[in-house]
Amino acid sequence: MTKKFLIVAPSYYPAMKFGGPPIATRTFRETLRRAFDVAVLTTDAGMTEDERRAAEGDAITIMRTKAGEQSKGFGFFPGGFGVIYRQLKAADIIYFRGIWNYITLLTMLMSVVLFRGKTRIVASTGKIPNIAKVGASQSLKTRVKHTLLTNPFLRSAQYVQFTSD
Repeated sequence: MTKKFLIVAPSYYPAMKFGGPPIATRTFRETLRRAFDVAVLTTDAGMTEDERRAAEGDAITIMRTKAGEQSKGFGFFPGGFGVIYRQLKAADIIYFRGIWNYITLLTMLMSVVLFRGKTRIVASTGKIPNIAKVGASQSLKTRVKHTLLTNPFLRSAQYVQFTSD
């Protein structure tokens, strides 16, 4: 039986507004498809409505970040909990690309609380060394964010992938 691999990413091709990550995520998905049943959970950030319609399907689920209008960022999407739950339940391995966006934080939290036995991989893309330096010189907001969200999520992951700055 083929393992089910879920990629959770804040943006996906053709959202070129965000540079290389949407293309890298699509390339990663295509590579994984050789060995896994791969699904992608992403947002419509940076996509026009036509781009969204063209990208969705073939195991790609695109969450609307603002109902009825093109998203300009990675904000809240109402009604997404059920979609995220079903995607997490179906997956054997969950890969989180980026850790600072609503979709990745919410999905990571749900996976930790509801699906403890799942394999989680966090790909922070260059942010891990900065997280390790949490200290008094950082703002209170940054220290709270690292202490309450980021550090527990990283500790709950079985694997952490990062590149240096």
